Amino acid sequence: MGELTWTPSRLLLPLAALAAIVSGCSTDAPPEATSSSTATTPVPTSPSATATDFKRPDPSQFTLAPEGSVDEDTGQTISPDPAVWDDASREAAIDAAEAALEAFAHPELDYDTWWAGLDPHLTQEAAEVYVYVDPANIPVHELTGSGSIIEDASAYVATVKIPTDAGRYDVLVIRTSGSAPWLANRIVPVEEA
Repeated sequence: MGELTWTPSRLLLPLAALAAIVSGCSTDAPPEATSSSTATTPVPTSPSATATDFKRPDPSQFTLAPEGSVDEDTGQTISPDPAVWDDASREAAIDAAEAALEAFAHPELDYDTWWAGLDPHLTQEAAEVYVYVDPANIPVHELTGSGSIIEDASAYVATVKIPTDAGRYDVLVIRTSGSAPWLANRIVPVEEA
């Protein structure tokens, strides 16, 4: 095997590679292009756009998930029919909130009977919480009026206030698509002054 001799051209190649690596790590402006290198577009070292330049994406430009896909976070099946707010949606949200609170408001029932009535009205997340409730500790016995929506910023989430014999309760209801049923995610007593 022959001995390696360092000629000027062999010495320049490692030095050029080292210079390229060092210049890529530098925070200074990139060096000017030389005749032996190709011209490159300089990369800015600081953001040129301000936070006010951010434009929100247009949801109509996105492709909906195919029907039957499963949401990785919730484990729920995705349905591609979007929800809209209309009178029927509002009425369905109120009905679902009232039905959930009606099923919840039975402290006289044994646990198994109470849970069998409440569980179908709850989201999976809510079921994981309310499964530990002892119905004997629930202060409400009955609804004393109709519910009304107090928060409807999204077509998928609504908060319904409902008067009861133990004061006002707020029920947060959620749906996953336009055709999915509203389900209760939270049932909360509200102390009124």
